[in-house]
Amino acid sequence: MTAPDQPRVLAMTGATGFVGGATLQRAVAAGWQVRALTRRPQQPRDGVTWIDGALDRPDSLAAMIAGADAVLHIAGVVNVPTRAAFEAGNAIATANVVAAARDAGVARFVHVSSLAAREPALSNYGWSKERAEAVVMESALDWTIIRPPAVFGPGDTDMLDLFRMVGRGIALLPPPGRMSAIYVDELAQGGRASQPPRPPRSRQADARPRRLYCASRLGCGRRDAAAGGAVAARARHR
Repeated sequence: MTAPDQPRVLAMTGATGFVGGATLQRAVAAGWQVRALTRRPQQPRDGVTWIDGALDRPDSLAAMIAGADAVLHIAGVVNVPTRAAFEAGNAIATANVVAAARDAGVARFVHVSSLAAREPALSNYGWSKERAEAVVMESALDWTIIRPPAVFGPGDTDMLDLFRMVGRGIALLPPPGRMSAIYVDELAQGGRASQPPRPPRSRQADARPRRLYCASRLGCGRRDAAAGGAVAARARHR
């Protein structure tokens, strides 16, 4: 942890992605000194130290997290061909980041998951996200998990075709006629807000409750809401 008179340090994965890029911008604007993991060379940026590495390289995770005040884990895989690849990119990768945080003595851990984790039987992606969440929940860290639904905004390509169709007067919706989505800047704001201000030195990490936030009208699901005392399930209604 940094000294009280020094800028807070945030270790961050996924900063080069769509959601991570928006979150990185907000974190720097809020005064965080960010150490961001990257697999490719990046342009220098004020407030950001780029760490060359990957989620399966423990040495780079250690370099990113050492001395940080908090870890924000956003990186993951969405489109891979096999169940094993989803497990490696989401569950195992998250376990690696959790282990690095634990080894570095960094208690505060924010994990950006997916609303798909509430229904793991529907897809390999949802299954792998639930497994990643289990790793975080079973850790001794002071954790927060955020489950966003579909994310849209400038720079997004996954939902671009949907909005192009809407622009032509065509809207494809699930049978109930509803869908859940969140604007990327709102998600980025929520992720940054989950990183608390510097606590008093006498405050113990275990005194802060672990939390699961679902950024969707669909909520977290009954199973998760009843998961036990370690999880306070909260739905964010917009």
